[in-house]
Amino acid sequence: MATAALVGGGVGVYELGVRHAGHERAQVQQERRAWQRERAELTQANRTLRERITLLETSREIDRGAYREVEDSLAELEAALQAQAEELQFYRGIVSPEDRVAGLRLERAEIRPDTGSRRFLVRLVVVQALRQVDRQEGEVRLLLYGADAEGEHSVDLAEWAADETHSVDLGFSFRYFQQLEWEFRLPEDFTPERLRVELRPAGRDAVPLDHEMDWPGEGAS
Repeated sequence: MATAALVGGGVGVYELGVRHAGHERAQVQQERRAWQRERAELTQANRTLRERITLLETSREIDRGAYREVEDSLAELEAALQAQAEELQFYRGIVSPEDRVAGLRLERAEIRPDTGSRRFLVRLVVVQALRQVDRQEGEVRLLLYGADAEGEHSVDLAEWAADETHSVDLGFSFRYFQQLEWEFRLPEDFTPERLRVELRPAGRDAVPLDHEMDWPGEGAS
C-alpha cells in the first residue's frame, strides 16, 4: 500500500514537472517570438533610417550642385557683362575721345610673361578718333630696359623674337584701331624693369607716341 502511494506520488510529481517544463518551454518560445518580432521591427526601422539618410545626403548634394551651378552661371554672366562694358567703353573712346586730340592713342598696353620660361607677350591696342578717316601707318619700336652682368642697358626687342626663324613685323596700318601682338624671349641673364613703346607714324606732320610701362611682378600672368 505504501509502495503504491509512493509510485502514485512519483507519477504525480513527474506529470507536474512535465507540465511545468512545457509551460516554461511555451513561455520561452513566446518570448523568443516576441524578441524576433522586435528585432525585425528594429532592423526595418534601421533600414528605413539609412534610406532616409541616403536620400537626405543625395538631396543635399543635388542642392549643393545646383547652388554651384547658379554661382558659376552668375560669375560667367558678370564676366560677360564686364567684358561688354569694357568693349563698349573702348568703342566710345574711338567714336568720341575724351582728350579730343588728333593722332594716335594707345588704348591698351600689357606684358604677359610666360610662367616658367623666358618668353613673354606684348599686346597693344592702338586707336584714333572715328572722325579721323585717314589710314594710319607706321612702325613700332619696343625697348626693354633692365640689367645684366654688364650693368643697366636697353634691348631692342626686334632682335629678340621668340621664334628665331621668323622676323618680327613691327609695323601698323589701320583706320580706326588695331590690336598688335608679339612674342619675344628675354636675353640670357637679363632682368627686365620696364618697357618703352614708341609709335612712329609715317608722314611729315604725324605726331609720334611714346609710352612706358613697368615689368609685371611675379604674380602677373
